[in-house]
Amino acid sequence: MAIKDVNRDSKPDVIVLNEKSETVGILSNNGFNSCPVPPAFVPNKIIVPLFGKAVVSNGRRLVYLDWGTDVRSENVVLFRNGVKRLTTPNDSYHWDDATSKKGASFRYKVCENGSFQSCSSEVNVQF
Repeated sequence: MAIKDVNRDSKPDVIVLNEKSETVGILSNNGFNSCPVPPAFVPNKIIVPLFGKAVVSNGRRLVYLDWGTDVRSENVVLFRNGVKRLTTPNDSYHWDDATSKKGASFRYKVCENGSFQSCSSEVNVQF
């Protein structure tokens, strides 16, 4: 669940995910004041799933990672195969060079840096 102004009317709307049917629902705030909007619930995961794609360019093995724009921290921590790879500015994406690494499959996870400590689910990328 997330609370965000989806329709840009300056009123918070509720976004819900239905894992069973793999759909997203939006409960628009129609402005009635009889029921206040509850405070935002922050799950222990980054709201936008981590997306990863393998790219081969000029003999280099690159991994494109995209975690969207809902991460709250200024920096994120990138993990590859369960090991901290680096801390990088939160630009919502990162290119990781895996050219010198052995293997054809890599697991990635992105975590917010600082007090938030929320992480994405792992994504597997294969060359």
